[in-house]
Amino acid sequence: IGLVWTPCAGPILAAVLVQVIRQESDVASYFTVIAFAVGAGLPMLLIALSGRKIMNKLGILAKHSDTLRRGFGVLILLSVAYIATTANAQSWFSSGDSATARDPNGLQQGLAQSYAAPEFAGIQTWLNSSPLTMAQLKGKVVLVDFWTYGCINCVHTLPHITELDKKYRDKGLIIIGVHSPEFEFEKKLGNVQAALAQHGIHYPVAMDNELSTWVNFKNRFWPAQYLVDKQGQVVYTHFGEGNYDITENNIRHLLGLQNLSASEQLPTPAKVSAQTNKTHPGLIAEAN
Repeated sequence: IGLVWTPCAGPILAAVLVQVIRQESDVASYFTVIAFAVGAGLPMLLIALSGRKIMNKLGILAKHSDTLRRGFGVLILLSVAYIATTANAQSWFSSGDSATARDPNGLQQGLAQSYAAPEFAGIQTWLNSSPLTMAQLKGKVVLVDFWTYGCINCVHTLPHITELDKKYRDKGLIIIGVHSPEFEFEKKLGNVQAALAQHGIHYPVAMDNELSTWVNFKNRFWPAQYLVDKQGQVVYTHFGEGNYDITENNIRHLLGLQNLSASEQLPTPAKVSAQTNKTHPGLIAEAN
């Protein structure tokens, strides 16, 4: 069950939450959640009711149940090792420093294939700015940051994002915060305005209450950053916390600036100690 359920729970729950947020009525949202609950609960109920009976009928399984449990334990550990090895193979076995390795476009960990940045869509309100479009932003380097103020991982990234805004706004960087809420209270204009004041956010923020821009970008994570070059192409993405030095150096590269040395990079701000209004479910990509 662990091998099947654990990898699927996060993405499936994320998909369910997005569907719930985008429903136009509470009734449709309830049916979506009920369908998910039934689909998740029925297999567990069947296993609970019939698992022991099946084991008893298959005498060889009952006789060697301890061995089977140990075997499945080893299988799970091997699966974890395989996943970790696959995810980190490039950094473990490459001959160079993966953190500084550059693609043909001169970016660190840049996308193998860039693509045209999707448009902002279905924005209820723009804060700190008049409405913007990707077409208007051609010729600028743009960092699109998907976040919601109730997500603690998003809150941890905000000091880095606001520092980038202070440091590179006058050099041609435009940061767009796309506030894509998960819960109803995060859709309230006053709550978002209070969060902007609390975290010192002065760059444009688009309230994407129906997740229309989220869907346009095919995004799946809080927080998520999309770096767009002056030609309007998404050339680098990062999901979760971390990679702050790589993100900054990629911004500098697109702005025509030299890379920072280790001593020049933005200091790591202290972790935000205040609690958010919710505990975020397990569908946030962690960088480390």
